[in-house]
Amino acid sequence: MSNRTIEAILRLSAKLGSMGAFGQLSSKLNQVNQKALAFNRTQTMMARTSALAMNAVRGVIGYQVVRGAGALVTNFASAERRLNRIAINADAGKDKLAEMFRTVDRAALDYSMTQDGITDGLEALVASGRSVDEALSF
Repeated sequence: MSNRTIEAILRLSAKLGSMGAFGQLSSKLNQVNQKALAFNRTQTMMARTSALAMNAVRGVIGYQVVRGAGALVTNFASAERRLNRIAINADAGKDKLAEMFRTVDRAALDYSMTQDGITDGLEALVASGRSVDEALSF
C-alpha cells in the first residue's frame, strides 16, 4: 500500500464561532477516518482472498499432478499387459519383451503416434500370423 500525505488548510469562520468550526472539522475528519478504515479493511480482505485463491490453485495443480501420475502408471501397466499378451500369442520369450517396449517407444516418437496405436498395429500383425521379429521390423 502507498502512504499518502494530505495537506489541509483550515479557515475558521466567524459565523460558526471557533468551537462550531472545530466541531464541524472534527466530524469531517471523523468521516475521512471512517472511509480510510473501510478502505483498509477492504484491502486486507482482498489480500486474504487472493492468498486463499492462490492456495486453492496450488492445491488443484497438486491434485492434477498426482492424478496425471496415476493415469501414467495405469496406462503403462495396460501397455505392459498388452505386450505380454502379444509375446505369449507369438510364442516369444521374456527376452523379446524388452525389445518390444523399445520398438513401440521409438515408433511412437518417430511417427508421432500414441503407444496404444503402435501396440494395436503390432497386435494386428501378430494376430495375422507374423512372428514377433517380422512384426517389429514392419
